[in-house]
Amino acid sequence: MDESTSLYPANIDALAALDDDALVDGHGIVVDWRACEDEVVADFGRHLASGDSLTARLAGSELYAAYNGAEHHIPLTHSPADRYVAICSMISILGARYELRRLKSSVEGDTHVFLLLLREDWRRIDDRHRAWADSLFEAVPLGKDGFGRGETVPYVQLENLQPQHRPWWRLW
Repeated sequence: MDESTSLYPANIDALAALDDDALVDGHGIVVDWRACEDEVVADFGRHLASGDSLTARLAGSELYAAYNGAEHHIPLTHSPADRYVAICSMISILGARYELRRLKSSVEGDTHVFLLLLREDWRRIDDRHRAWADSLFEAVPLGKDGFGRGETVPYVQLENLQPQHRPWWRLW
């Protein structure tokens, strides 16, 4: 993210004046269900405050994310659920300092949009613009595949969890 679109320092009132299209274009992290997981991590890295860094590293079929110098293994399943393995891993890695919320209008589509802000900025938004935040955003369920049927997925700090796959022919 270049300086012209950076959220930091956050102008909460200006942000709360935006509709969901403007949020997507200027501030959202857009994740397509076909995205490469290393690109998902890199997109999160472009939305961090000054002084924080997040990078992705591929080693064969393994993915690692380094946040402020500490490297974490992303427990990919090599399945379509891996987009949310990466997203949930970002929540786990960044969660002490940042909060991620999902744009409600994107949930039913094949591209989900997220807003990553410092926790203190989300608190300020909730204090000043709760109706706006509640109407547009929802919490991201940790450990759930948002593109599938909500199957459980592993993530950093819960690596041993295996996704629950339904047979392709089973509808419910």
